[in-house]
Amino acid sequence: MKRGEELIFGKYSHGERSAQGQKMVELALAEKFKIVNSMFKRKRNRKWTWRHPNGKNFNEIDYILTKYTRDLPLITGKSAKYWESKFTESLSTTVNIQQQYNKLEDVLKLLLNELPRSKEKEKVFINQETNDLLEKRRLLYKRKRTK
Repeated sequence: MKRGEELIFGKYSHGERSAQGQKMVELALAEKFKIVNSMFKRKRNRKWTWRHPNGKNFNEIDYILTKYTRDLPLITGKSAKYWESKFTESLSTTVNIQQQYNKLEDVLKLLLNELPRSKEKEKVFINQETNDLLEKRRLLYKRKRTK
């Protein structure tokens, strides 16, 4: 891993990088994206997202980039296996690319809707007394302008 790349990769990145892969890394660094694929632990032989028609070659060619990683849901154990199977089902090689994309998009939407999210408490920066005073002030200004 080159200098600065620790900012975009999770702790599960690996492997060699093609010229196109290097361009993606440069884009992620420039735009401050995180490469989500590298944030989840998966067995090395299960990291592929594309299978050659000969059935012998497998590559990871699909990546998810985001600027928002703070609220990613935790996927572990049984749920990880379930969603992994849904993902691989959606990558059937017998349909055209648009159908694969539509199927994958549907599965990802389902995933996002069904996974629990941690609910953070709303941060309160000012107390109720201060809010009341601000409201009072707003009303005074409003009255002053209407006179």
